[in-house]
Amino acid sequence: MKKISIFILVLALGAFSGCASLHTKARGASGEKQAAIENDIPITIGFNLLEDKRPQEDVSYMTSVREKVSGEILKMLRDEGIFDEIHFPALEKDSIVICGEIKKFNWVSFDTMISYIPGLNVLPFFGLPSTRVYSEAEIYLELKKNRTNDVIFGFIESYKKETTYNIYNFKTERANADLASCFDVILKRIKEKILLNRIKILEVAGLVSAKTPKPSAETKSEEAAKSEPEVKSEQPAAVPAPVPAAAPTPAPAAPATPASKTEPAAAPQ
Repeated sequence: MKKISIFILVLALGAFSGCASLHTKARGASGEKQAAIENDIPITIGFNLLEDKRPQEDVSYMTSVREKVSGEILKMLRDEGIFDEIHFPALEKDSIVICGEIKKFNWVSFDTMISYIPGLNVLPFFGLPSTRVYSEAEIYLELKKNRTNDVIFGFIESYKKETTYNIYNFKTERANADLASCFDVILKRIKEKILLNRIKILEVAGLVSAKTPKPSAETKSEEAAKSEPEVKSEQPAAVPAPVPAAAPTPAPAAPATPASKTEPAAAPQ
């Protein structure tokens, strides 16, 4: 009897875990579907070469940057499948066009201070860092309306990297690889910025209606006050204060009668 009870318990636990796994799988599929929708902008856009706006010394030192950088951005957008189709170069019928500028894209190297100190400048031969490389990339990108050239949104992405090398492992290829890693970070950020503005792009393309901003609590209270009819409170008419009766005018006093003088009686003769 005890063995049968244990067997039934094992079957019940197995059925419960199977149901839980099935539920989790279905939920995961739904989440992946939602993520795919949010990572897709179902429109056709145009793409033009970025303008090379680097300092002249950088342009002369490193050539063909405009074509290579623009090509890598275009490749990333196509590989990620963000848009349905991308025309390169942009066509006149494209409603939205991606363009931009290359502001910085270069690396420079400097010898470390230890290389200039007498007596210590031999230490690099023992493997101490002797070269410092600074790599930097900065890209400005914008999406604009093709017909009016109105900018929908634009952004700048930049990334810097500093690496030290010794005399044995420093090569130009390594410095180029550092610059490429900076550009990889920028490519990821470009994708994120475009997807963050997905709704704005769809609104311009006419696939999503512009959302009206929700009224604030203060606006709602003001609108409610305007809609309510104005109630005038009826107050009793003011009763005029009683006018005090005029004091009676005193009658003019009678003129005083002068006292009569009594003539003395005549003395007897």
